[in-house]
Amino acid sequence: MAPATPTKRWHALLLALVTARRAGSLTLHCLLAWPAALLPSAAFIGVAYGLGLALGIDMAFFEAPEREGTFKEFFGMVVFAPLVETLLLAGLLALLSRMSRRPVFVAAASSVLWGCLHGSFGLLWLVGTFWSFYIFSCSYLAWRAQAWWKAYVAAALPHAVLNLTAFLLLLLD
Repeated sequence: MAPATPTKRWHALLLALVTARRAGSLTLHCLLAWPAALLPSAAFIGVAYGLGLALGIDMAFFEAPEREGTFKEFFGMVVFAPLVETLLLAGLLALLSRMSRRPVFVAAASSVLWGCLHGSFGLLWLVGTFWSFYIFSCSYLAWRAQAWWKAYVAAALPHAVLNLTAFLLLLLD
């Protein structure tokens, strides 16, 4: 049997994410949503950074501001931001859902808005947050029919773990 290609592995992860929702496993969904948000976002940042370097652009302008790794930064990035942003995400998705009944469009519009907002921290964050907020939006929309709190957890928990990963990576820099 031939080894799975990266595309096949990616499709398997997305299928598992959808299957976890259908099976009703919020825990499994959250565990799968984190890499589904993280890996493509990291790839988009890498491609954008590489293109910028190849074009001779000074990438220091596009990078996120320096982090000191303080408890205040940790709390803000890993706890406060995901909790508050998910509340705002819920409201935005409710508003966008009134304009369109197509969840893919609603999630895509939400991700564009969130990407632009995060771009104020550094333009590479704009590129990196489009996909992750698409996953958070899809997660919220998929679980909203069961219960608001499940939708909230389905979006907020992978967001917090993604931000924890980013925080730890920023400390290594």
